[in-house]
Amino acid sequence: MAGEELILAAVLAAITVLVILRAAIKVVREYERLVIFRLGRLFPTPKGPGLTVIIPIFDRRVLIDLRTVAFDVPRQRVVSRDNVSVEVDAVVYYRVYDPLKAVTRSRTTFRRRTSSPRRPCGTSSDRSSSMSSCRSARS
Repeated sequence: MAGEELILAAVLAAITVLVILRAAIKVVREYERLVIFRLGRLFPTPKGPGLTVIIPIFDRRVLIDLRTVAFDVPRQRVVSRDNVSVEVDAVVYYRVYDPLKAVTRSRTTFRRRTSSPRRPCGTSSDRSSSMSSCRSARS
């Protein structure tokens, strides 16, 4: 009876060790860097490329891609000052050069926003004509 409990305890201990090792080892690719926070404090240098080992309970890892990333900005129709409809389309490219600054100093995130087209009601310098053109456009 005691032998069976000992075997069960050894199997559970081996499974626990394997789970902890699986969480501790990470392979970082050539175009990636691993930024590590240990108990909330930033490690001074990013890890990688290659095999990296962390302490699973105390470390939090952030994987940063160093490749050039491109994404489309949705096409929008705008009206210029001289009442010409123009469609604007754009592509944004960005690349991370310093992974530590990318994690700690970036305040903005890229969000895809769509807005409805707005029609200007005239110029801002001529108030009376702009108001009359707005009234005629609404009716």
